[in-house]
Amino acid sequence: MSALRSLADGARVTASGTITVVVPQVTGQGVPWAIAELGEGDAMVPCYVWPAVYGRHRELLAVGRQVRVTGRLSDYRGLRRLEAHHLDEGEA
Repeated sequence: MSALRSLADGARVTASGTITVVVPQVTGQGVPWAIAELGEGDAMVPCYVWPAVYGRHRELLAVGRQVRVTGRLSDYRGLRRLEAHHLDEGEA
């Protein structure tokens, strides 16, 4: 997880960890999505789960759940985040 800091903006990655926080969101059109904090040890990364991915994988977004996230790293307004393309059950 800490290795994500050294990768370039836009890098495609797969990261595993435990979900520590889930913050449900809704688009302006009323479509649900979420921000989940993915952690491993002391390292954390916010994981943005946009509506299309949220619709396919919302059952995996639970605090304490171990997941594997495949997506793209994004630096937005000085914040490093992982934009999820796929989630599945995985070991942290």
